[in-house]
Order: sequence, then structure tokens, then C-alpha cells
Amino acid sequence: MERELPSYPWEMLSADLFELKNRHYFVLGDFYTKFPMVPEIKTQTSGAVIQHMREIFSQYGMPREQDIKPTLPSE
Repeated sequence: MERELPSYPWEMLSADLFELKNRHYFVLGDFYTKFPMVPEIKTQTSGAVIQHMREIFSQYGMPREQDIKPTLPSE
């Protein structure tokens, strides 16, 4: 399913988790600017991701739409 492209920054975001050299990261990307935010996280749990999202959203505001589909273990 194709989506309509965003018309301004921070309108639509995508998120995922990855591991690199035994370290875990959470990536949050803006569809408009293609700018990624990649904080390191200690655990890949929903609580850890929610905490990072709260911190980022408190600085930059809430996006209109989020495409967040990682499978996260709950705490």
C-alpha cells in the first residue's frame, strides 16, 4: 500500500530497532527530510522505546503520523 508523501518535516515518522557490534539502537526517521535519530538503548523493550520517544517528542513535538512496527517485548 502506497502512502501519500508528507508535505512538511515531522509530519510522518518511521521507527525500528537494530543491533550493531553488540549494541542496541532505536532509529526514528522523518519521511520528509530523511533525517534519522539513532539513540543507543540498553534494552529492546517497549518501555525503553517509549521512554526514548517521549524524550524526542518533548523536544520536537508529536508527529501527525507514525509508522512504527517493531516487535518489542513488554516489560
